[in-house]
Amino acid sequence: MPTTEQYRYPGPNEFEDTPASNALFSGRDAEMAGITQQIIASRLLVLYGNSGLGKSSILKAAVFPKLREQGFFPIHLRIDSSAPALRAI
Repeated sequence: MPTTEQYRYPGPNEFEDTPASNALFSGRDAEMAGITQQIIASRLLVLYGNSGLGKSSILKAAVFPKLREQGFFPIHLRIDSSAPALRAI
């Protein structure tokens, strides 16, 4: 049986911000370039979409390494909308 490293998609898990995930992640070059350019231009990007579309994966495995190459320090922030303070909003 093939190992996890041989599969392009990690299943329900997201790609991580690691060299191994970066090497395995492919096929979304246009999206990666657009997101990277938007972040550089505005310093802030809110990426919103349905669960399972690969938002975290593209950021962590593709965009973050590109930003670091250009001297940026990307921070991944995920807000838990079920937190009591956010439910009141």
